[in-house]
Amino acid sequence: SLYYWLLAHFPAKRLALIAYVIPVEAVLIGTVFRSEPLTARIVGGALLVLLGVALAVHRPAPPAS
Repeated sequence: SLYYWLLAHFPAKRLALIAYVIPVEAVLIGTVFRSEPLTARIVGGALLVLLGVALAVHRPAPPAS
């Protein structure tokens, strides 16, 4: 499956962050294809999730000892 392919090509630390992004994608798909409501609260929550993932991905590496 796609998850196992990604696991073979990306570090597990980074791949674990996908679990946070999938619900945001699901909300967007529901809004576009099922006309589900998109409130300011949902948008704010999605932005916080994406900001957290971006910070985790772009965190500087610890100094080598």
